[in-house]
This record gives sequence, structure tokens and C-alpha cells, in this order.
Amino acid sequence: MSAELSADRYSSRAWLEQELEHVFFRAWLLAVHVSELATAGAFSVFEIAGESILITRAADGGLRAFYNVCQHRGTRLCTIERGRAEAMTCPYHHWSYGLDGRLLRAPGAGAAARGADLRPLACAERFGFVWISMAEQPVDIDDYLAPVAPELARYRPHEYRLATENVVEVAANWKASVDVNNESYHLATLHPMLLEVAEIHAAHYQPRGDHSVFSLPLGQPASDFDPDAPLTDPLRGLLEMLEVDGSGIARIGDLRPAVARSYRARADALGVDLSQLSDQQLWTKQQLHILPNVQLNFLPFTLQIYRHRPDPLDPGRCWFDELSFSRPGNGPAPEPQRYRFRHGERTLGPVMDADVDLLPHLQAGMRSRGFSTLRLTAQEASIADMHAALDRWIARAQEGS
Repeated sequence: MSAELSADRYSSRAWLEQELEHVFFRAWLLAVHVSELATAGAFSVFEIAGESILITRAADGGLRAFYNVCQHRGTRLCTIERGRAEAMTCPYHHWSYGLDGRLLRAPGAGAAARGADLRPLACAERFGFVWISMAEQPVDIDDYLAPVAPELARYRPHEYRLATENVVEVAANWKASVDVNNESYHLATLHPMLLEVAEIHAAHYQPRGDHSVFSLPLGQPASDFDPDAPLTDPLRGLLEMLEVDGSGIARIGDLRPAVARSYRARADALGVDLSQLSDQQLWTKQQLHILPNVQLNFLPFTLQIYRHRPDPLDPGRCWFDELSFSRPGNGPAPEPQRYRFRHGERTLGPVMDADVDLLPHLQAGMRSRGFSTLRLTAQEASIADMHAALDRWIARAQEGS
């Protein structure tokens, strides 16, 4: 199977405007992990598609989301990313709002303040995350997530805690950033080191409605090997990355059973439930792509979220959020480390650096007069499927308008 896509999907301002209006402003978007809004008074600001969204945990314990804009003159209301507060006060004229969105105080405003509560938007807590939708009548959140709900339930993401947040400004279209993490065709060429530690030819892609599931088995070389051969240095490095003690593992064929035993023993010690995961799932990296812009990469004790946020004015620019989570068990989670930088100013590690370093070159090619059509291979079916889902959302919205 092959498919073709027009290159202007990645470079056209008109395409970007359709994606924003008919997809990003209507779909459910993953905003923040609920652990960052655990107690009353907590708030977090989520920037997406040119909008700033204020998410709060009000005094009654309920989660709420509002456009982060004062209803007096349109000033950005909350100017910090997260924290705790009893009220939000506009820095301009000091109109003040409760965490439930009600206007509490408008000095000297008189009748001008009548009905000036913050404008709410849909907000829901599911699977340990806060999701928001800017649609006036959003689709049902449970229906939206249903195609990948079994995997989300199995990995129990509510038990994870944020460890590191990297926010990277990249000179590329947001879909190019999604694509590079959404197909297996490039693994052998761009990441040859993976050939030593992952069965890349056994990578499995499965469409799930508008979303998808991508699985990559770890712990064995991609080529034929002797199970009785000594454990290689790359596989020992994999064990270190998986935080598994490799001192008692001598043969390649012993690695996967040892990983399963180690993980189950660790789970018992931490009070973590891995009963829904088979031994094979314990050594398999599983990625869920949730339309439009989020990929969740699960292993039993780690979760990496890749979130791709478009620049609302420039189709050749996006922000790539790499959010790394761990499963602390019953112990306290450390304070997350947060970094914001432009591509090239800080490393993301050898594998992710290779992916992100490629994106500006890819984007430059999309604008070339010498290139008009992407020719996708069977191993890139996930890219074709994502574009088909975007087209469906755009078409439905246009039909209903």
C-alpha cells in the first residue's frame, strides 16, 4: 500500500487555518496531568493554537477551564504558567476572578462589570489527564477516547508523575513533528543503534478510529541472533535505560524474561499494579497517537508524552513538548525539571536529537518548487491515516457550517 499527500499541507497558511478552526478548536486536547492540579487553589495555563487556557481546581474540588483573558479590556489574566491562588487578578485594572470563573471585584467599574465572568470551555478529567475542548458543543469525551481507552486503562497513567518537561521551538510544521515519531520506516536509517536493541521489523501499527497504536518490541536485535550469545553492550545499555539490573544476565535469550521478573518484583515493592500487562507488554514500548497532536509512549515505569503545538500564524513553526513521567509508587515524586529553548540550544538525547534535527531540513524541502508530493510507503500508513482523519474533521465541520 502507498499513498500520496500534497506538500502544501505542511507549508500553506490556508491549510493551517483549516486545521486550527476545524480540528484544534473542536477536538479534545491533552492539557496537563491531574497531579499538577491535585489540590484546591491549584491552577495551570495551557497555550495551544494561539489561545491561552486557564485550568483551575476550585474550592469545591472541581476542575474548570476558562479562556485566560480578562473580560474588561482583553488583557491576559494569568501571566505565570502554574501555581496556587485564591483568585486571579488582572494586572491592568485589577479586576479579580475566583477560581470558579466568577467576577469577584471590579474597582470602579459599575455597570460595565455586569455579566463579566470568565468565559468557560469544556474540561474533563480522564485517565489521569485534564482534557479541554474549545468547541461550543464538543463530542463526548468518552466516545472520543474510546478507541484507545483499553490501553490507557491498562497502563494506569494517573499513577505517573511528571519528571522533566522540555518545550522546544522548532522550525517545522506541527504535522512534520508528529510524523517523525509516528512511523517505523526511518528507524533503521536514522537510528541504526536501535537495530541492536529492538525488533524494528516487528513494529506493529494499528489504526483505532481517528487515533492509532504503535508497538515496538525491545530487548532483542533486529537481525537473526543466537539466544545463547553473550549479552552485548548495546543491550546492557538498554537494561540501564529500563532501570533493570543486568548483572545476572549472561545470554541474549535471558534478557526479556529477566526484564519481566525485575519489573514485577519492582511493582510488588512499590505497590504498583502490573496485572493487566502480559510479560511481552512489559518489554514492548507502546505508543498511542491521539488526534490531533499527542503521542503517549508507555513502558511499565515510564511514560513519555510528545505533544506538537502549531504556531497559529506560521505553518513552518511549532513547539514540541517532550514530557517525561515516572511511576514513583507510594513515595513522593520529585519536583519536575522544566526547560524551554529553541531547537539546537539543548540536547534531547541522541535518538530524539536525530529526529528533531531533521525537521527544519524537512520543512525547507516542503517549500521547494522541486517538491510537490509526499509518496508514503506501507510503513508510513500511520501518516496517511492521520491526514485522512484531519480531512474527515475538516469536512464534517464545513458540512455543518
